[in-house]
Amino acid sequence: MQTPKIMFGVDLDTSQFRDTPTSYMERTRLAPSFYCLGLSLPLQNTPPVQLIDDTNTNAQVCFSVYPLILSPLEKDLQSFVQFLLSLNRKILLKFGPDMNGSWYIYGQRPSAFKQLWIRLQQRLSDRNVPVELIWSPAYGLGYPFSNTTLSPNSTDLILLDTNQNGILDALDDPYLPYYPGDNYVDWVGLPFTWNRNQLPPNDYFTQFMGNQTQAPFYPIFSLSKNKPFMITEFGAGFQLSKQSVQLDPGPGELAIKQALWKQLFGLNLTLSYPNLVAVSFYEWQLEKDGILTDYRLTQNT
Repeated sequence: MQTPKIMFGVDLDTSQFRDTPTSYMERTRLAPSFYCLGLSLPLQNTPPVQLIDDTNTNAQVCFSVYPLILSPLEKDLQSFVQFLLSLNRKILLKFGPDMNGSWYIYGQRPSAFKQLWIRLQQRLSDRNVPVELIWSPAYGLGYPFSNTTLSPNSTDLILLDTNQNGILDALDDPYLPYYPGDNYVDWVGLPFTWNRNQLPPNDYFTQFMGNQTQAPFYPIFSLSKNKPFMITEFGAGFQLSKQSVQLDPGPGELAIKQALWKQLFGLNLTLSYPNLVAVSFYEWQLEKDGILTDYRLTQNT
């Protein structure tokens, strides 16, 4: 029996050509299976797919698609599908990532989100776009992430209040209300990141892969449904500064990042997690809530 292969890809900050697939290959001597680029619906800016072609490899493109509205016009949906078709290549499509969070316009609005997902899936199917449609919520640890207020008896609250106590709280299922349905999802995925200047617990990855006490993801949405599973973002975020003030480095950037990647590569992944088909490394440095965080593995470490 042939051992299944896991695709390893990378999400680069290609804005203003700060980083490129060619630069990544030159400094790592690696040829990723895919590169991730950002995309909006409706389309605003054409993503730099040419940067992937410049590598002269057979790397696939993976789009992270962020809906700007939940009820796009049909012509905008068709234009989006036509753009994907025009690329004439296989596509990994991570649509509406982190839809269970509160930080995107489409977040924590499961009714409209699922309707839009199904509309898109049907248009992709009608046009035979060679795409794997990936459902990737945020990791549920800490859900619902903020004090979200929903109108009593609203459709969304009825869907989200899985324990039926009248509010959205930490005891509600962080995933199921947002799931569009088996017939409309090709792959499922979760981001796996660490965002503290301290070492992650030794069992952090195995917890992530299904040993959580509440709503385990991989066993329910991948194994039981026989859906391929993707780690849609992998990275240890080293916090450099807060509001321009340097933060305590703790054990140090290298030690923190090594601790996380050793948990991933210290396992026989195909044996332990047979549905795991892809991992995307998150190669970004970004600022959020005043904290500058560096997730990159291939720049300083």
